[in-house]
Amino acid sequence: VGRTDAQIKWHGYRIEPGEIAAVLTQNPIVRQAVVVPRVDTSRPSADKQLVAYVAGPGLGERKAAEQAIREIRKHATERLAMFMCPSLYVPLEKLPLVAHGGKVDVKRLPAPEEWHRVREEYSPPASEMEEVVASLWREFMGIERIGVRDDFFGLGGHSLQAAEILA
Repeated sequence: VGRTDAQIKWHGYRIEPGEIAAVLTQNPIVRQAVVVPRVDTSRPSADKQLVAYVAGPGLGERKAAEQAIREIRKHATERLAMFMCPSLYVPLEKLPLVAHGGKVDVKRLPAPEEWHRVREEYSPPASEMEEVVASLWREFMGIERIGVRDDFFGLGGHSLQAAEILA
């Protein structure tokens, strides 16, 4: 029949997406949040990723949202275990709700875009070794532009992918 609660198994751990959303809403930028696992079919590995949909004033504008995403991610990483931190943050003015009951309509949440990944200012690979690492990450993660300051786990990588890359 399945689970009656919202727990999901995530990289060997049982997690509660609602608890992650509660931590995100402790940030003053975020009024509402929902966290859902999504399969990113645009990536070669087609792995599930945790996606945080965060809503608040001004989050609908891209320029302000990009800075807000960094702040929200920093807030999450200071309070959550790394495996619980979403790899994508989709900013919205408000979350779509079902007609009755006021719950979030998960089916109407937009698909994440590449800019929803938490990225540092782009710094291209400077050495041959950095270029080799960046090209491996691009191949395994399906992300076009990898900079030397990007965080493997922050981009949605996980330990199994790291083992594949090493092999």
